[in-house]
Amino acid sequence: MKIKIRIYTAAFVVLSGLISGGVRAQEPRGEIMRPLRENAALQGTFDVRPRFPKSSERPEKAGESKRLTLPFFEDFSQDGPYPSPERWADKTVFVNNTYPLYPPTCGVATFDGLDAEGKIYSQARTGASFWADTLTVLPLRLDSIFDPVPRALTPADSVYISFWYQPGGGLGAAGTNTCRGTAPTSSDVLNLEFFTPIDSSWFIAWSSQGMDMETFCPDWNKDTVPLQDKRYFRQVMVPITSIGHFHKDFRFRFRSRSTISATEESTGGQWHIDHIYIAADRRWNETDVADVAFASVSPSMLKEYSQVPRRQFTPSMLRQNLDVRFANFNEQLLSCHYQYELLDAEGERIDLYPSDEPLAFQLYPFFSDGYRTAPEISSVPLRYTFDELQESYTIRHILSSGIHNSYSDVNDTITLQQFFGNEFAYDDGSAEAGWGLNYAEGSFAYAFELTQPDTLTAVKIFFNRSFGDENLVPFNLMVWGAGTTDTAPGDLLYKKENLQVKVEQGINRFVHYTLDTNLMLPSGKFHIGIEQLSGTFLNIGFDKNTDLQGKILYSYYDPIQHTWSWYKSLYTGALMMRPVFGAKGAGESSTANESRTACGKIRVHPNPVSHGEIRVELPENISPQPLPTVRIFDMRGREVYREKYHETLSVNGLGAGVYILRLTQENRVLGFTKIVVL
Repeated sequence: MKIKIRIYTAAFVVLSGLISGGVRAQEPRGEIMRPLRENAALQGTFDVRPRFPKSSERPEKAGESKRLTLPFFEDFSQDGPYPSPERWADKTVFVNNTYPLYPPTCGVATFDGLDAEGKIYSQARTGASFWADTLTVLPLRLDSIFDPVPRALTPADSVYISFWYQPGGGLGAAGTNTCRGTAPTSSDVLNLEFFTPIDSSWFIAWSSQGMDMETFCPDWNKDTVPLQDKRYFRQVMVPITSIGHFHKDFRFRFRSRSTISATEESTGGQWHIDHIYIAADRRWNETDVADVAFASVSPSMLKEYSQVPRRQFTPSMLRQNLDVRFANFNEQLLSCHYQYELLDAEGERIDLYPSDEPLAFQLYPFFSDGYRTAPEISSVPLRYTFDELQESYTIRHILSSGIHNSYSDVNDTITLQQFFGNEFAYDDGSAEAGWGLNYAEGSFAYAFELTQPDTLTAVKIFFNRSFGDENLVPFNLMVWGAGTTDTAPGDLLYKKENLQVKVEQGINRFVHYTLDTNLMLPSGKFHIGIEQLSGTFLNIGFDKNTDLQGKILYSYYDPIQHTWSWYKSLYTGALMMRPVFGAKGAGESSTANESRTACGKIRVHPNPVSHGEIRVELPENISPQPLPTVRIFDMRGREVYREKYHETLSVNGLGAGVYILRLTQENRVLGFTKIVVL
């Protein structure tokens, strides 16, 4: 099995939120971010009860049919969201790539206050600590070693277990993308425990009290300290010395004690575990493991988006280089080779880099030199031009070395599958937090850009579950055009009222909200968004792994100036909202001709108008049959006028102000313009 990340339209593999948020003492006015109360990825995957033994069962009985042998190795590089049943007896931890900061290898096991179904533990009580996630190994043969020569093991054989760990919560201010997850408090604990088969008892071999990342990694923001010396993760070496542990049914487990916040905004602190290794003949200060690995997932092949509609794609959207990170866990400098291959939708190779033979380079030890950052391998060119775009591509990165007896053949390959469907997306499908506004009548606008005219048919939104389902309230769906600046959206083009927040189950948590008319948009910038009908926090999924800022705008009422103004969001990340184009929405039809019709400007005379009558000219090349409909909206998006088209219309009933006039014909918008009534 290789590491695989899928980015696509129809069925995103969601490795999404456990809990997050961080400190919000200086929260931006109007907008708020909250930690998540569930793990959507686990809720979508856990459709049957686990076949693993319960943690309460006696370990020597629970896994008697299968025993592991030394050396033991695990770095959670396999597909999640659960640990491998080939090595582990339970499935309460979350295997993911989205919450840790600078992990040693791609993939960690995250401990939190959520069970195997992604829900808060039933034994959890507000303000009280409780035993939460457990990761228990299957029976491990610690009585003998079988390679290279079978022999009995004793405490004199210097058997050590090593692992790397990190407290959750991330670093920096709440608005930054490095702040993710929730830090464990001083009452939270992470234990490493050994099982003694003779008397069926557990022994605490190592323990860490909860702390935030600033305490754990005090040099994180010092430019004078190299990356490898900042120690975002720490390695722990624990000897196994008791004679009672050298048994054919030895077990070890990691176990976390968690606390539910009294404010119901946190479901316990997180811990991340990576790169577990047990072997004989080790030293207390040993850093030598025969393993080279990818330390990051494969990036998207697109610069800004994680996906774009197929007909909106242009080669300028492609990255010039793909950034990947490697790590060498050997104590020696290693000669390694790197290559990537690009496959089309049929699995046929269409590009290979380097094309003649793999790129050779020297990889320094991770413990002393950190991740490899040499330009020739950390930023490789994306050469393929995608002239005839297919619906999907797969890029596979391959790392190799001269190491013999490498303990993992999983973490030396990472794969990304990228689909081009009918939607735009900035997010990677993982919600590490929830975002929204906390006041009625406020709106937010999310900016995207079309390379050519297209038909907007739907908007997909990922809602997180709130405490007591309090966010299941109505809202208005909005679409705006481009503004004159990047600090405010343009004219209101569309509004659909009284839609309902829905929280879906399953790995594809996006709710499909279909427009009741196909909205023709010109090339250029546009905005999708929501107008709130109450002060309820809507809890929209927020991807904190995407370094995106300036695309989210929100309106805020200034009680001193008594005006509504637009502001840029101060949070770094991507909202999990996606506009859908040029395809059938749920329950409605669209045609190829409609998809290719641009939304034009309507000419209105006079404008401004002061005597109650206006003359409306249809856009060029538009047939007057069937008769279009004229709709006028105020600047709050409320419809104040609707009438079948006539060249001359009376607007006597409108008060002084600025309005948006929109002309529709059957299921498409012919054009729009702003009018001023004096």
